[in-house]
Amino acid sequence: KTDGRFPRLAPLLDLVVSLDPHFLDAYRTGALFLSFFAKDLPGAIRLLERGARANPDRWEMPHDLARLYMILAKDPVQAMAWFRRTGALPGRPDYVPRMIAKLASQAGQREVAIELWFRIYQETDNAYTREQAERELRALGVGIRRGPSGGETAPRGGTGAGR
Repeated sequence: KTDGRFPRLAPLLDLVVSLDPHFLDAYRTGALFLSFFAKDLPGAIRLLERGARANPDRWEMPHDLARLYMILAKDPVQAMAWFRRTGALPGRPDYVPRMIAKLASQAGQREVAIELWFRIYQETDNAYTREQAERELRALGVGIRRGPSGGETAPRGGTGAGR
């Protein structure tokens, strides 16, 4: 039986990543155990930030940090910042731009959310993603303006603050 505090977990993870700073699974799995089992969210964040510094060209640590901030810390601004960093890295999951747009909306950054969702709408070849972008734009109070040739030119329907 254990008290659920795992007092040796953080020092052991520190040792492992000191021996191999590119051992991604140690950061990722360690952060999961720290946050969910040891209930040490700050320790999980520190571990993943260390992993992000040691592996600046990998998307996994910023992605996991974004998820921790989004799900556990309930901080959409920090989550969005880490997802933006993730989005700039090669190999990142395809859904990252949609997460950034969704978090911009949750963070009250309506104009940013509109711009991001419209860009997603314009650039995707995926019908589901296009429909999702259109739904999100409608939820933000805008639609898609159609040009004379039938192509989309811009969001329509008031993008000013408070509308």
